[in-house]
Parts: sequence; C-alpha cells; structure tokens
Amino acid sequence: MISAALDTGIALAALALGHSGQSLTAKSQTMSKLILILAAFIGLAALAPADALAARDRQRSACERDSHKFCAAEEPNAIAVEKCLREHIDELSKACKRQFRARSR
Repeated sequence: MISAALDTGIALAALALGHSGQSLTAKSQTMSKLILILAAFIGLAALAPADALAARDRQRSACERDSHKFCAAEEPNAIAVEKCLREHIDELSKACKRQFRARSR
C-alpha cells in the first residue's frame, strides 16, 4: 500500500514538473503541495495495517475458545479456522459472532 502511495506521488510530481510554462516559483509551490499530498497518502497507508491488526487481535480474543472447540483440526491455518468458524456461526459465542458481524460491515 505504501508503494502505491509512493508511485502515485511520483507520478503526480512528474506531471507537475513537466509543465515547462511554469516559473520556478510556481513549480516549487506545486512540488510543496505534492509533497504534502504524498505525506498524507503515506500516513493513511501506515494507519490501515494498524487497524487491521487491532481488528484481528479483537477477533482472536473473542473467538479463541470457539476456535479450539469447533476448529482445532484447522489450527494454525488462520484462513481455514475463519472458514470453519463461519460454518459454525450459529453455535459461536456472542462475542465471537459480534466480531464476524463487525468485519462484514
């Protein structure tokens, strides 16, 4: 995700600096704006994995007992465990069900 933000920023900078009709001051101002935009892209990209990790940790905590009860044969394969838990959705604890509902929004 960070590389996509960098690629976007580089492409924007190349487009902005390619306008030969602009004065050096105008190019400098344009470049400053592009740097700010690029910094925003990088900041957003850095936040996304942190949110995903927090959500994963909440789901693990809420579903650990259910995972051992219904899906022990699938461990440690997280994808297989999640699929198994979805197959047992009606039998899961309330906390675990809430995590699946929250992720599907």
